Amino acid sequence: MEGSILQSMGEAVENAAVVLMCISSKYQNSISCRTEAEYAFKKNRPIIPLMAENHDPTGWLGVLLGSRLYYRVDTDDQLNQHFPALIRALGDKGRILGQQNGNSEAFTGSVRDMARHYNGKSSNQQNIFSRSGKQRNHGNSNDGGPMKTSSPSVKPERQHGQKTETKICERTYTSTATGFNQYETPDKYEYRYVLPAIPDDRKIITFRVKANSDAYITLSSENKDVEHMYEIVLGGSRNNISAIRLGRLCKNEVQVSTPGLLSPDSFRHIYVSFAGQEIRVGHVGQEPFMKYTHKDPYDVKFIGFSTGFGSTGVWEFCTFGYNQYKTSDEYSYRFVLPEIPEYKRTLTFRVMAASDVHIALSPTKEDSGDIYEIVLGAGGNTFSTIRLGKLGNDVTTADTPDLLNSAEFRHFYVSFQDGHILVGEVGHKHIMEYEHGDGDSFPVNFVGFSTGFGNTGVWEFCDFGCNNYETPDEYNYRYVLPEIPAHKQTITFRVMAGGDAHIALSSENCDVKEMYEIVLGAGGNTYSGLRLSKLGHTEVTADTEDFLSATEFRDFYISFDDEGSLQIGRREEEPFLSYTHEDPYPIRFIGFSTGFGSTGMWEFLDFGN
Repeated sequence: MEGSILQSMGEAVENAAVVLMCISSKYQNSISCRTEAEYAFKKNRPIIPLMAENHDPTGWLGVLLGSRLYYRVDTDDQLNQHFPALIRALGDKGRILGQQNGNSEAFTGSVRDMARHYNGKSSNQQNIFSRSGKQRNHGNSNDGGPMKTSSPSVKPERQHGQKTETKICERTYTSTATGFNQYETPDKYEYRYVLPAIPDDRKIITFRVKANSDAYITLSSENKDVEHMYEIVLGGSRNNISAIRLGRLCKNEVQVSTPGLLSPDSFRHIYVSFAGQEIRVGHVGQEPFMKYTHKDPYDVKFIGFSTGFGSTGVWEFCTFGYNQYKTSDEYSYRFVLPEIPEYKRTLTFRVMAASDVHIALSPTKEDSGDIYEIVLGAGGNTFSTIRLGKLGNDVTTADTPDLLNSAEFRHFYVSFQDGHILVGEVGHKHIMEYEHGDGDSFPVNFVGFSTGFGNTGVWEFCDFGCNNYETPDEYNYRYVLPEIPAHKQTITFRVMAGGDAHIALSSENCDVKEMYEIVLGAGGNTYSGLRLSKLGHTEVTADTEDFLSATEFRDFYISFDDEGSLQIGRREEEPFLSYTHEDPYPIRFIGFSTGFGSTGMWEFLDFGN
């Protein structure tokens, strides 16, 4: 290959925000494609594979792609089907085809042309898009190469004297409304293992899934498929049956009829429990529809999930990595969780208390007026009740001896659809039910929680405000945590990332001009630093080689005070970064992000404690 071609390829990769690879046998056999792809990999550029034909990558290409999620574009129907997911995966990485707001029609056509070129349906020469949005090619070569969208760091030139304004807070940030970790699975029947290890004390997981059919769950001893693992099939055989297996594609140990179990239009909320020798699967708030007893139970440490056989899926997990809170013996409700989304009418939580656990379902962040008050383990942990109003009249009661425990968490759900209240333990039938009269039901927008009357409590809420989050390779801060309490001056968190993990300490629930930015594992995971603005001047740095890991969580803390002192360190160690700001910024919210070749998973532990 000529030097000018290599130079052009190198510049395209270096200026790319993301690399789209049209995968086919022709692509795999191309020398120039391999050269450019390997350089993109070396430069840690995000890579999104597009399957231009039914090709199984092997050798160098198989190693490079690994377990990356791919998108089928070998036919117009496949392209149209997967195009929305591809756009979501791209996010705002660069400007597509040089358009400021993107041009989906032009982009779709370009991807279609690329796919036809690589699967041999077109003789057109492969085009590559440079950061300027103009097409380029590899001289007279017919090899082609990956497509890139331009880097967001490339800014348009400004004429002298031209005034510019930046309103960062008006930017729209993409995140799930509930705080769930949300994932997509393609029509590939290939398990994704992206969730952290299941804590030893958790024997039940809950999740939401939206799919036509054929949603799969594995319970495995390792963070991958193994020979001895449980496979759970939901909505198999065109959404008609479900099953439990003792291995991938093994025979059904138990099979039940579940017509219409899944839906492509709405999430279905499901639990899987694996305590002792019994596997139980059911809808949250209902008895299990499927059970299996295994006399020699497998070890369960990780969960995998997949779709296939004509179905794709969207998943939301939030069963481990909760926001944890404490309540005192004051019978004073805490309203620290975000507003409940309109579509969410069931919440699940875990609580550890001896008795007198209180839940308030309220239209506002107050415990007065028209609220539903739910009391669990009242009367010395002997009965439970639902009231209309705080300390109001009991409208229903149930005997619930030993429902709570001061030494272990108990897992509950509360549903509240149009005045119909159901309360129970996850995986079991409800223990209380109340139907408020037609037209008289109270609106439910917020949840408060409390203990009292001689008891304290520890709480973990799952269905919104989860503290386990995923950040893509986009350097786009997520602000999904509640406001930092005024008394809290230390934040602890865990992060799993290969490098470039970013924390923003802001006065608003978004990026602002004056905020602290902390970078962990910059420079290929070799140093860390602190800035006084996003991408601002680094005020202080420290050598922190290999402080981060892409395969295991690392624990950190950030402390700050009103005098402008900031300290960052690894948990239970002296700070490795210290800085005093003479004109300190107010700190009320925290944002977090990864980028520059790294993705991350985060767990925040201290909010509300």
